[in-house]
Parts: sequence; structure tokens; C-alpha cells
Amino acid sequence: MLKKAVILFFMLFIFTGCKVSESKKIHTYEASEVCFKEFNETVDDETLISRNNVFITYDDKLIVDKALYQSISPLNAISSYTYETYDYIKRIYSNINGISVEYYETTDSLVLEVSYDYNVIDLNSFRANVGELLDDKGLLGSVDFIPVDLNTFKSIELDDYECEVK
Repeated sequence: MLKKAVILFFMLFIFTGCKVSESKKIHTYEASEVCFKEFNETVDDETLISRNNVFITYDDKLIVDKALYQSISPLNAISSYTYETYDYIKRIYSNINGISVEYYETTDSLVLEVSYDYNVIDLNSFRANVGELLDDKGLLGSVDFIPVDLNTFKSIELDDYECEVK
């Protein structure tokens, strides 16, 4: 999962340009369940906490329809390389139906959001577009079909995340 986030981060930065919208608050979304994980980073001898949120929407049969991944990093840990990576990811994913990528700044954070609509994404198209950057341990690199059930989704995507049903 970390490999996928780093690759996603790098790709977004290079392909999408350095335009960032500003927002005062981190966006929240309606979801069936929200999962999160915090990461400690040390930058210039300062410990910074980054956070990943995943907003999951599923039906009454627990089939995951949509997921929105949100990566929140403190602005003081961000370099120009980060913006280039986010732009790169945005450009690669812009050609894939069912996936959208945005990022924005708040007063103290840079937020990357990648949204997946598993009822729209064509796995073959996705795999062809991301090529060698495909994480074969991630959901879209390891399953034969989508959407998948909630337990499969969590076992592949949300190792060590805490989740709250809404």
C-alpha cells in the first residue's frame, strides 16, 4: 500500500502541473465506512504526522462501489517534487474512466484525493494506462474483476488501518 501511495504521489506530481486549489478545511465525504492510518515522518529533525483516509461506499451486500483515498501531509514537509509527483499522477489517471485525482492546500496541509468508481473502471484500460507503475499487490493489480466485496477490499488495501462504520 505504501509503495502504491509513493508511486501515486510521484505520478501525480509530474503529470498534472503545479496548480493547486486552496481550501481552508480538509474535505469530508459521505461514506458507508471511513478508514484511516497515520504515518510519522522526520524532516529536518522534526517529526511530522501524515494521515491517509479512505472513504468507502458499499451496498447492502457489502460490495464496494466507490473509494476515495485522501493523503494529508503537513505543508512544512512538502517540496516542489511533491507537486510534480501529484501532477504526474493526475495526468496518468486523467485518461481512465472512473478515476479522478485532485489536490489542494489548506492553511497547514497538502491534500491529495484519488477517487475510484469500481462500477465504471475497466481493469484492462487501467492496467494499460499505468503500465509498469502498476502495483500488483494493490486492488487493481491483483484482482480479476471489480467491484469486490468489502472483506477482499480491506484485506488488500487497508492493512493496519482503523475503520469506523458510519
